[in-house]
Amino acid sequence: MTMKTLLTTLLLLAFAGISQAQDYSFGPKLGLNTSTINGDDAGDFDLKFGPAFGAFGKVFISDNFSFQPEILYNAYGANSSESDDDLIRFNQISIPATINFYPGFDGNETGFKIGLGPQIGFYLKDEIEQAGEKEDFSDIIETFPTQDFATTDIGGLLKLGYEFQNGLWVEGVGFHSLSPVFQINDDKNFNSAGTFTIGYNIPYSVGL
Repeated sequence: MTMKTLLTTLLLLAFAGISQAQDYSFGPKLGLNTSTINGDDAGDFDLKFGPAFGAFGKVFISDNFSFQPEILYNAYGANSSESDDDLIRFNQISIPATINFYPGFDGNETGFKIGLGPQIGFYLKDEIEQAGEKEDFSDIIETFPTQDFATTDIGGLLKLGYEFQNGLWVEGVGFHSLSPVFQINDDKNFNSAGTFTIGYNIPYSVGL
């Protein structure tokens, strides 16, 4: 089973359970990204830090599983490995959707959780800065005879976290593009990021 097939299956299972769900929550989340560019040209790039923030909704579809869609602003990109003054900014609106598993669920929506799901990102900025000069990265890529720059960023993510009884939760998230963000000749390159986030559950129950 491919990763794309697995992620699609997880989403279908989530939507099947939502119609029976009665426990919902929503709220804000805020975090810090450490991102870079992986692939054939990975040696040219180092880690870059950037903000992550937005909102989430969460639906419990069984005692141990929840479905969590989100809308986030993510500042991805990379620093140059050759110059501290050069960097790439891939800022985007991201829409992740994960299935969360709570192995030690105690009936209060608390405890450790493991999440898996897809994420699609829509670029707000693709920019390269060199010696203080800024230019659209996609414009530079287009100057190569054989090239491709993706207008959306489709990937998968894995999260590990803990939810507290007071509504706060923390999690670490790993993201990697499933298709190249840009390609020059035969060299394919992907977004890769690790994110630490905190959030707050605002509960909402529906009686059926």
